[in-house]
Amino acid sequence: MATESNVVDDVQGSPEVEQKDQERHSLDILGTVKKCQLQNGVRHDDYQRYRQYCTRRLKRIRKNRAVEFSHRGQRGKFEKQELTKEICSNSLYFLIPLMNAERAWGYAMQLKQDNELNGEDLRRTAHMIRRLAKAAKWSRKLKEICAAVGDDRTALQAEAYSAWMNGNFFLEKDELKEALPLFSQAKQVYSELSKVSTYDQKELMQEKLDNLELVILYCTRYLSQEGTNAKELADMMSRSKDSSGLIQSKLSKVISESMKEQAHEGYEVSLFGRS
Repeated sequence: MATESNVVDDVQGSPEVEQKDQERHSLDILGTVKKCQLQNGVRHDDYQRYRQYCTRRLKRIRKNRAVEFSHRGQRGKFEKQELTKEICSNSLYFLIPLMNAERAWGYAMQLKQDNELNGEDLRRTAHMIRRLAKAAKWSRKLKEICAAVGDDRTALQAEAYSAWMNGNFFLEKDELKEALPLFSQAKQVYSELSKVSTYDQKELMQEKLDNLELVILYCTRYLSQEGTNAKELADMMSRSKDSSGLIQSKLSKVISESMKEQAHEGYEVSLFGRS
């Protein structure tokens, strides 16, 4: 059974991270995220365990001698330090914004899960949106530093990751006009990267592409007011392998509401369009 200690913290010796030279560094962002999620609770929808793992991972990264980034100043007092490209001397620095984004995302998923299990609470929902906003902010920081000191593949993966995370933020706020171009951007980048990736990387990217196709279809149908019945939507959701995405919750809620209305009215209801 995989344990937290199996996740390598020393990036210099890790297969998922490799330094190209003194100027440009590499991180398999999608592979790193997938590995961390599968080994730390997301497989079983245990988002609290995952965000706690992210917190511990960040602490270990900051204690690593290869990283000169800490919020502790003299006598242990908190001093905010900005993560800039000038201090990013190795790939470990990429994990700081990545794990911060994942921690905030995991917390948002935990709050969303609490809403689904215990009934929606407005304060909890607002807290969830703030966590997603924080995840989106950290993903943009990851994109920024990877574009500056990462190799081309890492920079492209960071761009796709940032687009996906910011798209999730707008999706949860039902701002689909803003979400759609971001999801489309992520899909385009992953599609191009998959053409020059290893077999294992292609599998991960195809899984992400399947989920992106579903969420793009959701946004497009809703914005264009094209009718999609509940049965068709349920079939599309069953084809998505990424069960951790916000779109799954959205689709489940829409399908449930549609089925209830069908039972009450006695006829098939058209979603996102006229009945």
